[in-house]
Amino acid sequence: MIEAAIPTFISAGATLVAALIGVGAIGWQIGRQGDLNRKSIGDAESRRLKSRMYEEVEVACAAVSDAAAAFTSGLLGATQQIQMAAYAHRDGENVPIPRARIMELSGLKSELGLATIGLIDLIERRQFIDPRVLIFRSALQSALHDIQKKYDTQFFRAGMIGLPVDLPDGSGTYPYGPLTPDLADSLQKLSFGIVEHVHDVTMYAADFSVEAQNLLVADLFGSRVEHRKPIDPRRRVITLDAYEELERHFLEHTDWGRWVRENEANAAQMIGK
Repeated sequence: MIEAAIPTFISAGATLVAALIGVGAIGWQIGRQGDLNRKSIGDAESRRLKSRMYEEVEVACAAVSDAAAAFTSGLLGATQQIQMAAYAHRDGENVPIPRARIMELSGLKSELGLATIGLIDLIERRQFIDPRVLIFRSALQSALHDIQKKYDTQFFRAGMIGLPVDLPDGSGTYPYGPLTPDLADSLQKLSFGIVEHVHDVTMYAADFSVEAQNLLVADLFGSRVEHRKPIDPRRRVITLDAYEELERHFLEHTDWGRWVRENEANAAQMIGK
């Protein structure tokens, strides 16, 4: 009787083992599928976050580019009008009164400054992506410092004389006296120097856009964006790979770097007193 029941017990045991194995396999599959789903959700959220951050970069860089274009156009247009008035006065012709105004130019310069500071703020808030992105802060601050120094200490004063001033009631301008051709030409040369620094700001913003693409979204398409290759070797290209050399350059070999060191030295001296 017992011997006859043995095959039954064996069969039942085998069925139970098979069932347990099956349940275990299903549980493993469910767990694995859950891990895959969580990973997939995590990857999707990461890509969404990266895409949003890249959009922020593009918006900030576009704001810098637009402000730079407006300031450049206004600055060069103003100096051209000053020259035309100077040449006409020299030649005894009717003097065309410049349409540009110094305060309007200063407003355009301020808008460029605000857009650039906005981009710098974004760089500082996104440095967790790669701390080396702070090199773009140094580059942009250096170029902005050069613009402000040349415009505020040189161009603004000359522009106050070379451009008309409107009457308070809007009926015209105060009596306008053109600059001499030599002074007008010097002012245009100065404006070209300022525009070079404005160009630097624009290019540094573009360099940041390239690095942001490579850091945030290039993996979506399996390719990397190439850095610009300027014709003039003196024009610096800002890249993360050259972070240390570029940081040293901006701190040690630019007017902004010297200004930073002087202020740090003064602060240290004040603290030590």
